[in-house]
Amino acid sequence: MQQYGTIRYFDPATGYGLIIPADGSRDLHFRDVDIGTGSQPVRVGHPVTFHPVTGKRAAADHAANVRTVDADACA
Repeated sequence: MQQYGTIRYFDPATGYGLIIPADGSRDLHFRDVDIGTGSQPVRVGHPVTFHPVTGKRAAADHAANVRTVDADACA
């Protein structure tokens, strides 16, 4: 199920980052992000959509299909 969130941390060299989910659940890590058409480079505070994936351990939970979105889409 698609959710909204905000980039908390992103390292462009490795493609690794953290997302703060808009629903207040715990942060999720991710690798790589699909930059939407006409979007600016990913930066801290950038709104995104993603699909949460549950791992076998809570520390293995992560975000998949991360895409940047316009701030207006998250309102």
